[in-house]
Amino acid sequence: MTRPISTVLVIEDEAHVLRALARRATRFAERVLQASTVAEALEHLQHHPDLIILDVRLPDGSGEDVARAARNLRPRPMIVALSGKASAAEGFGLAQMGVGAYLAKPLIPEELTAAVEELRRSAPRICEAATDAVGELPMPYVQKSVRNAMLKEALTQVGGNMSHAAELLGVTRQAVQQHLRKPEGDPDSGTAS
Repeated sequence: MTRPISTVLVIEDEAHVLRALARRATRFAERVLQASTVAEALEHLQHHPDLIILDVRLPDGSGEDVARAARNLRPRPMIVALSGKASAAEGFGLAQMGVGAYLAKPLIPEELTAAVEELRRSAPRICEAATDAVGELPMPYVQKSVRNAMLKEALTQVGGNMSHAAELLGVTRQAVQQHLRKPEGDPDSGTAS
């Protein structure tokens, strides 16, 4: 399954590079938003972009600030980070913030296209989160958290339609309804976080 893209947010502080990236981004979506600072990028997050093309070094902060804020969006956007000067520590920090691809500048346009297509085909990295939880959280809690997150994400993606959410999740509509009906205090409740 290929993840859909309707809106792309391109963040780059060099005007000529921003324009070139925005032109390239029209291959992925009709709606392309542009920002040259962290502040502008954070404002554009209200438009819930599906893809963010992110320069790591910006005049008013780090691309990590944008990636951190984007983690709270649902559905969570795909992120491609670009940098000519980022350190290994910055690259690691960006990966921790959900950046799915990291490309060096000067950028070869075909590399960007290939990275975006790979992200569109890839599933979210659930295994990494699960392995990080070993020794930190009990397995039943992780299972409930994953189930709740998947249900909320599916419902968000389909505008609250339970039948379509069930189809996305590969379960019955009744299973979705049952999960949503569990009382607030139930340890297996759909409201557990």
